[in-house]
Amino acid sequence: MKQIVLSLIVIFSFLAAETELGQPIRQGKHIEWFRGGDFGDPGEVIAIWSDTRNGDRDVICQKIDDTGNFLWGDDGIVIVDFEGRQEDPVGISDGSGGVIVAWVDYHDDEKGDIYAQRIDDAGNLLWNASGVPIAVLDEEQKSIRVCKDNAGGAVIVWVDKREGGGAGKLYGSRILSDGTIAPGWEGNVKISTGSSGQNMPSVDYNGDGGCFVA
Repeated sequence: MKQIVLSLIVIFSFLAAETELGQPIRQGKHIEWFRGGDFGDPGEVIAIWSDTRNGDRDVICQKIDDTGNFLWGDDGIVIVDFEGRQEDPVGISDGSGGVIVAWVDYHDDEKGDIYAQRIDDAGNLLWNASGVPIAVLDEEQKSIRVCKDNAGGAVIVWVDKREGGGAGKLYGSRILSDGTIAPGWEGNVKISTGSSGQNMPSVDYNGDGGCFVA
């Protein structure tokens, strides 16, 4: 969460010279939701959001340099455009000028599944064009958080209701730079074991390929 908030502050601070209100990232008649982002290469920032330009909610990202230029086309990169809703995107730098994005996807499950995609420095999608499934189950997955693994991949943590009973538990997965799930993380790792529900986790890199979760 710290990286997301800081990134948005940076967007407005270093683009303030463009206009008194900052540089517009996305303007149009379509609705934009769920904004996030992280740093790209030095002096760059990557903004991520969900909007309805294609008729339903899709996930879009854009890279901006320190003078306000768009680096991934005028309209940004469409990360996923399944039918139905894709929303709540979060992202973390891959350390090479690109970003790893995770989102909640409702195209095949009205309760929500979790997918991820990596975009390189030039705006190319590096993994499966449909995204990599992280948690695809009958029950609800939501409230994603992500941190780097310092090897071009990411650790993704979310609230998961696979155990039923209405209470969510924290689960996680580590995805490697090539889009495969790290050994030992297959099927997801249960993080919380308390009897009550958990919600809205915070995560940060632990310096050794994993993360701290609160």
